[in-house]
Amino acid sequence: MVSELVLSPVTPGAVYLWGLEVIRAFQSAASPVLTAIVKAVTFLGDPVAYVILIAVIFWCIDERRGALLGIVTLFSAGVTTVIKDNLRILRPFYYDPSVKLIEQSGFSTPSGHAQGSASFWGLFALTMRSKPRRSRSLQSCLKWAVGLGIPFLVGLSRIYLGVHY
Repeated sequence: MVSELVLSPVTPGAVYLWGLEVIRAFQSAASPVLTAIVKAVTFLGDPVAYVILIAVIFWCIDERRGALLGIVTLFSAGVTTVIKDNLRILRPFYYDPSVKLIEQSGFSTPSGHAQGSASFWGLFALTMRSKPRRSRSLQSCLKWAVGLGIPFLVGLSRIYLGVHY
């Protein structure tokens, strides 16, 4: 594995080498179908998805909820950008081009997709309307699935695609 790093202008530290091994482990299950599914999941953490969803929520469901989701998501993106620009951690494919499954620019850490999905989908789940008492347990499960499940899957998708450690 180390011989693959010869093309890199900088040799990564032990933590990044371990991170590359984790990415390779994820990608060992790669198939065209799985990669297509993972790309769809990663889109749930993409700013384009938020713009579309926030607009639909704002205009079709609830203006206040849409505005709140927009403000929180925008703030989250700003914080992530400031942290990324200060940490300046290179993406994994910079050290090993073979792990790159999608095009992505900018720095690696923190993951804007994971951070954005945690902010957006977490708040989206928290603001889901309550149903009558008899269906609260189902609603609670749905809130947990959306608020925690989507950000978790988005984070894993970014590792599988080779753009984050």
